[in-house]
Amino acid sequence: MAQAVRQGEAAEARLKANEALFSTNRWELYRKHMCTKSDIELQCTQQQAEDYLHREFDAKVYPSEPVPAYMPRVEEELVHTRITESEITAAMAKKTAASAPGADGVTRDILRAVLDCNELKTKLCWAFNEVLEGKCPPPSEWCSVRVRMIPKGQSDPTNIDEFRPIAVGSLTCKLLHSVLANRIWKHCLDNAVIDLNIQKGFAPKVSGCVEHITTLLQAYRSVKTPEQKYKCPELHVLLVDLRAAYNSVSHEKLWQVLEHIGISDTVIQYLKTIYGSTTMAIATKEWRTFPVPVGQGVMQGDTLSPLLFNIFFQVALQAALRKQSICETKLGKYNRHYLKAYADDLTVVCPSPGAIQIAWEALIDGFRWTGMTPNANKCRIIQMRFGKLVPRTEPFQIDYSEGGTLIPCGLANGGTKFLGLNVSISQEQSSTKTKQLLMSTLVDGMAKIGNMEIPLLAKFFFYETKVLNALRWYFTIYPNIPYSVAKALQHQAAQTMKQWAGLPTMASHAAITSYKALGVEDVRRVYRSTRGLTLNLCLNSDDIQVKKAAKDAAMLDTRFNHEDRKFLRELVANHERGETTNVRNEVRQTMREEKKKEVGNRAKWLEDCIEYSMPGAEHETDTFLKAVAQVLPYKAHYQFCRIIGGWWPVRALLAQAKIIQNNICPLCRAESQTICHVLNRCQVSLTQGRFTRRHDKVLKLIASAILAADKDHHQLRVWVDLDDMRDDTMLHEAWRTHLPNARPDIMITHQNGDLTIIELTCPFEAKGPITSHDRKVAKYTKNVESIRKEWNTNPKSAYRGRTVTLHCVEVGSRGYVSNTATVLQRYVGMDGKQFRQFLVNLGRTSFLESLWILKHRDTRKVF
Repeated sequence: MAQAVRQGEAAEARLKANEALFSTNRWELYRKHMCTKSDIELQCTQQQAEDYLHREFDAKVYPSEPVPAYMPRVEEELVHTRITESEITAAMAKKTAASAPGADGVTRDILRAVLDCNELKTKLCWAFNEVLEGKCPPPSEWCSVRVRMIPKGQSDPTNIDEFRPIAVGSLTCKLLHSVLANRIWKHCLDNAVIDLNIQKGFAPKVSGCVEHITTLLQAYRSVKTPEQKYKCPELHVLLVDLRAAYNSVSHEKLWQVLEHIGISDTVIQYLKTIYGSTTMAIATKEWRTFPVPVGQGVMQGDTLSPLLFNIFFQVALQAALRKQSICETKLGKYNRHYLKAYADDLTVVCPSPGAIQIAWEALIDGFRWTGMTPNANKCRIIQMRFGKLVPRTEPFQIDYSEGGTLIPCGLANGGTKFLGLNVSISQEQSSTKTKQLLMSTLVDGMAKIGNMEIPLLAKFFFYETKVLNALRWYFTIYPNIPYSVAKALQHQAAQTMKQWAGLPTMASHAAITSYKALGVEDVRRVYRSTRGLTLNLCLNSDDIQVKKAAKDAAMLDTRFNHEDRKFLRELVANHERGETTNVRNEVRQTMREEKKKEVGNRAKWLEDCIEYSMPGAEHETDTFLKAVAQVLPYKAHYQFCRIIGGWWPVRALLAQAKIIQNNICPLCRAESQTICHVLNRCQVSLTQGRFTRRHDKVLKLIASAILAADKDHHQLRVWVDLDDMRDDTMLHEAWRTHLPNARPDIMITHQNGDLTIIELTCPFEAKGPITSHDRKVAKYTKNVESIRKEWNTNPKSAYRGRTVTLHCVEVGSRGYVSNTATVLQRYVGMDGKQFRQFLVNLGRTSFLESLWILKHRDTRKVF
């Protein structure tokens, strides 16, 4: 239950972050909710991968031709100036945490640490300028690129042509290329090299895909009857797909285009050097190909490649723009449509089949010079007449170097690709259906099943005309719509997801009740966070809806492999039968198998196991928790304590979820029964000795370790404030004389007369803002200072020159052991590994006693 409450609190934090992102970059917010990763891995042979690299990236011979005259020449040259530290810092700010390191092993955190040091940042800036100006060659690690094959949608894992090669190169090199990209983008926009009304691919601060599709929505909306003013009775859209566009860029022609638009010789020479030295190798889990030189193409994944491709592709766009006055669609005095490009995805909008033919012939001229090849089998033509999509009877004839090829009609062949998104088209669709189709393409084509906010919002828009218009306004007409309005529309859409959220699939009735009380949005988040349990309990259900929800959860569940799921299923089943011994053995066996894995991943995995195996709030859990707690490794113990300590259903959390009305502690009847109150602040528990019981058990563990270490040496006199260990003969005489009423937890007298005081503290043990640790430090610091003053100022004192040391060791009630406990290592005589286990035992002892306090939180008499 508390897990659900924490999910709600985290949701509020995400809401504030989304609100800030909403006002600055709406497309980033949109993409954040829609884009997920595919788990399809390449399964071809190493030889097939090497053949693919040679086929795609070996240099091909093209006829030597100047840049076509229709490509405008830029007279103003981008003068090269030395890179500054501020440019590097600005480029580094855009690097995400997911940036993978290259061959040099330099991670994003290392780069940030370098830039945080002024001296290192200055040296890095100097090195960038030396490499860029050709005074020294690029490091070999910059030129060694590992290629990760990413599937194009639902690809055949054995067909490498259905994968996209993404270059994983050096982050240091990418940082330099980001600086160059920022400079070149500014030059291209200032000199109209790239027109953002046409080419919106990877443009900075431009929501290109959204803007293009909403513009086309308006075009389709304008295709009505001929009698309406400024309406077009017929509309034809050519969807162009290129075959391996990024891999088809000729380097020699790319250098020509860069020189043509005014890029300095220094930058061009650097690009020639880096591309001439770069080798690529495809790496999978089983094999790695031999490095292959990059003879042509730009490397997808490099920060400079999208801009280089846009500049090169501009030649083909300029070829088609020569026919704009003939082929453009005029929908009013100022509203005109012709070319819409997002990187290599190109859409041509024309008013007639003849205009489409003219535009296509112009494009062919540009494709011939660039060396790019249209994929005729994937090109489509969509025709709309009088508000309906109608089939074409005649295909287009393409006169290309490979011979005559036909572009089929989109309606006759079903689906196509629309600005990078898959579109499914049926015949005789109305104008409203067309708008729904295109917006569905934008949303559902990119969204995955796990990110429910955007798909559900879109589906709600599709079936409600007024809300459909609101979505169009959201992106076009009213760009300043308040966030509260958009959130209200999303909330209405979220009401339709109750059935999908899988409320009947929760493990316990108590959990269902609490989740319902938290509202629909939190139900969705809780369901997604507990999908592992839903998967294991519901796949064999007789309820069809439950089965479907479980299958959906299985599609989402990428954190667990098959063995993890099997273990979770057995863990839950054994716990329901009460076989805690089997649970303990299973956990121990799993820990042995996982011993070589990273500690952080293991802690996260244990967190999920424990979280998913939690019974309802009415079940006894202490036996199971103790069984698991005994086998947790170092560091994973603290993760375990955090999960269990925050999960326990105390009255404050139950009242917050509206399951009960009264949140007052039944023992003291003075404060709300929170976790902190039950474990540290309840005055009745303090009076009855519940906190003392936990304190004494931890103190006894520390004292026993100190006495065991001194057993053979007899160099220390140890006094412990415990009934079964208290020996007043061990109490220091000076302390007994000057502070007869103050009794620390442990007092150690050394052979030379030095005195050490150890006081065990716990955070939030006292009521109020001052913690127990701070209060006891202040109290015993005053006592120690009085002893020191007596010894050092009294010339007759027998202890003159001796030292008094105070150590306040903080052990939290939830099992956290502060770094103040490290001082104990000098007294317990343990090496590093033994001492770490000793600290874990301290936290474990405190945590298990806190479980006992939590179990009897409503019981007035326990002794």
